[in-house]
Amino acid sequence: MSLTVEDGSGVPEAESYVSVAAADQHFSAIPDHPWGQADVKTKEGALKRAAVYADMFTYPGARKKAAQGLKWPRTGAIDEEGRSLSGLPSALQSAVFEIAGQYVSTGTDERQISREKIGQIEICYERRKAGPSFAFRLLSLIGATAKSTELSRG
Repeated sequence: MSLTVEDGSGVPEAESYVSVAAADQHFSAIPDHPWGQADVKTKEGALKRAAVYADMFTYPGARKKAAQGLKWPRTGAIDEEGRSLSGLPSALQSAVFEIAGQYVSTGTDERQISREKIGQIEICYERRKAGPSFAFRLLSLIGATAKSTELSRG
């Protein structure tokens, strides 16, 4: 399995914002983190899922290229202090490390199933009461906002 990593130029087939090597280096500084024991396939899967998570938010500006695989890099994007963002912001990459680390540590994202029904399939996730996750707080530094999930009839 091979991971196609965004390099800041708008890679069309990009699946991740960081490489396995970059994640390995990041997690090597955290003693006893399960990332070090995970196999490459698990790491690549976690990095892909982390990119999907990061891309579920709305960001300021527009994609740099119409055909790029992920939402970043962007043009016209600014951070919370009004500074121009180019390439792949460090807050984005840090958030991806956090999310991927969570997937490897627990096998899930931060939501926990609170109800499960097998016949006619029903899954319910508990609502988090602690506020936004650390990863979302990092992404909000680069303008991430949650998409509305409200439906309206009209």
